[in-house]
Amino acid sequence: DNVVNGLGMMANICQEMVEKKKFEAEKTNLFALRAMTGCIILFDHLHVHGAFHKKSPVRIKECITTLR
Repeated sequence: DNVVNGLGMMANICQEMVEKKKFEAEKTNLFALRAMTGCIILFDHLHVHGAFHKKSPVRIKECITTLR
């Protein structure tokens, strides 16, 4: 359960870092987006209700908007 919560938190942190332009290098931002996507996929597979559930701790709407 702690691993799943950690993945959700990591996805939210990566999204926030890219959105707030924490890094100047484009490669670093792309790496953070890849890490966020991987965390969401793993969270979706491991969590009982998945990442796209309404009460999911992952801010999925913001993550998808950032990926665009």
